[in-house]
Amino acid sequence: MNILSSFFSNLSSRFGKENDLSDITWVMCQTSPCFKAIWINFFFENINADEVEISREVPDSNDAGSRVDFLLTVHNDPRPYLIEVKIWDQNHHFEQYMNAYSVEKERLGYITNYSYPKKDYNVKQWREFYELLIKKKDSFPEEEAEIITGYCEYIMNVCGIITIMETIDITKMNSLFDLTIILREISEFSNEEFNFCVKNYSTTLRDDLRWLFLEVDYNQVNGWGKQYPFIGIIHRHATPPKKVICAGFDGRKGWARNIVDYMVNNFNMISSIKLDYCIPPQRPERKSGDFYFFMSDNAFKKFRDASEIEQQKKVLKGFVNEVLSLPLRLYNLSISRKNEVFSKP
Repeated sequence: MNILSSFFSNLSSRFGKENDLSDITWVMCQTSPCFKAIWINFFFENINADEVEISREVPDSNDAGSRVDFLLTVHNDPRPYLIEVKIWDQNHHFEQYMNAYSVEKERLGYITNYSYPKKDYNVKQWREFYELLIKKKDSFPEEEAEIITGYCEYIMNVCGIITIMETIDITKMNSLFDLTIILREISEFSNEEFNFCVKNYSTTLRDDLRWLFLEVDYNQVNGWGKQYPFIGIIHRHATPPKKVICAGFDGRKGWARNIVDYMVNNFNMISSIKLDYCIPPQRPERKSGDFYFFMSDNAFKKFRDASEIEQQKKVLKGFVNEVLSLPLRLYNLSISRKNEVFSKP
């Protein structure tokens, strides 16, 4: 680590609050034209950064009591663009900012260090911005390269960004921590096809398993709201011991019992659904037991033999997406079959 990166690393230990992050990002925009252009175009692709003035914590002109983190004034454009910064704070005021500054959603940029899918809004994550800077590092002007690299060290620490570069071998103990980090990363997404959103909820470590509980909002389909399925590693008792990637639905009350009960009642139809990443589940041995989905041999081979971590992420995301969407596919299938019955003469 060079002296400037060390400076930013130490800075993050003393100046790691949300306002600190915004202040230092503003300083970077004032100092580095290259950084300023990347920051602006990360949110608004068609703006010429050379024609933009960036101001910090500007009160609205409508006396609504708002102070947006970044206000962008573009030459010859009477209306501003806005950028709001979040780290852990989850108090969101999209419409408030739009009304206070008289802008439409296309002029409001939002950045968080957690997944916050909001349809039709320009919501980004700090990890995305960090990865963009790393991707572009070879194109930085020589006189700006070190300070941008130092800033990357700063946001990595402040926003809790952990990067895994080597592929994961789940038979090795040191890869289990890496797998947990990757699962937390890929298990934050929004499924547009089936209209559900996924967030991380908590991590569980026991003797025989290591997994994450997820918060999945099924938007009241069939009365389901937020459910709490899981994904991770389970240690099967075998000779030699075997670690298996699995996901599923917890049948305890308050976790995912509604979905478990529904899948039990419609279990015979599950075999009609094509699965690419997992093998069909077994019916729970007891009422309101857990539904386990294990990664298929073909999918696990792709995961195991991947030469890059991004390929492994793709397999894992395909697996968790398939498991979480299965109750919705099952529900749609049951509705379709009922309609067929009612439509018969």
